[in-house]
Amino acid sequence: MIVRDGENAYAFVHNPRTSGTSITDYLLKNCEGRRLCNVDDYVQEHSIYAEEIKYRSFSNHYIFGFIRNPFSRESTLHKLYCRDTGTDVEFKKWLFDESIPWYRKPQYGYFCDSNGKIKANIFKFEERTSAIATIADVIGTDAEAFEKHNVHNGFNINMSYINEYDNEMIDLVSERYKVDLEAFGYYFDGHTPVIQEVPFSFDEDTIHYNIKPPEYRFVNV
Repeated sequence: MIVRDGENAYAFVHNPRTSGTSITDYLLKNCEGRRLCNVDDYVQEHSIYAEEIKYRSFSNHYIFGFIRNPFSRESTLHKLYCRDTGTDVEFKKWLFDESIPWYRKPQYGYFCDSNGKIKANIFKFEERTSAIATIADVIGTDAEAFEKHNVHNGFNINMSYINEYDNEMIDLVSERYKVDLEAFGYYFDGHTPVIQEVPFSFDEDTIHYNIKPPEYRFVNV
């Protein structure tokens, strides 16, 4: 989580595969952002909001983050996994391998408290340009510079994932992310404007969601 206190205070929740690395980099370099980290896992940028709200008050902060179509997100997670591990595992085989956590849990959990109540301003990756303009206005930064800031090679906001799926894979992702599909209006090849609260509870996967009482420090990089 990237945080700035004081005037135009904000807290950015980094949900993986939603251009969060570029947003984080921009906030650290241009918006006085500081990385709020768990002491036991200080290099982890993808922090979970549910526990943090118990131990730190964000009542005066503009909390925001991005979500992405789960079918597109799984496709990009697979590519990232192959790149980072130096493997070339088939997408379907990777998708069905439950031994690989790799952020493959509902995105809803990044933006709610421990009771499942949404506590953040949620934007859709597919509407990134307009979302960045809104965020820039609130936190007081240049929208064009923010939107264009990119530490990789562009933002793949398109439908290229569609041909990677068969019916079995669609069914699996639909079940795995049924919370996100209902809460955020996503379906296989598109989305609606819906963003709403739905019943949600965290499982015991502490590796993914980092559900443990945190001890915080700020890490400046």
